[in-house]
Amino acid sequence: MVRVRPGRRPRLIYRLLVHRGCRGEQKGFVAADFIRLVTAAHHQLNGKIMVVWDNLPGHHAHTVRAFVHSHADWLCVYWLPRSATGV
Repeated sequence: MVRVRPGRRPRLIYRLLVHRGCRGEQKGFVAADFIRLVTAAHHQLNGKIMVVWDNLPGHHAHTVRAFVHSHADWLCVYWLPRSATGV
């Protein structure tokens, strides 16, 4: 995530997921990881957040949609149209 505010330097907020190639190891972000990332950004920035997401399955998971709906006071999510992702 990149935080951008007028008159200030951009700030990078990130989470690492290390994949070592082990059997059964998680290879990418899942719904819970997206929720933790957005929550951490909210705590670091202490303000409202606007997120622009593509159409990854984790972004559209029921748990993520429920999280977005229940935190609408500080979280605004825009989903890109399917044609914008090159699919």
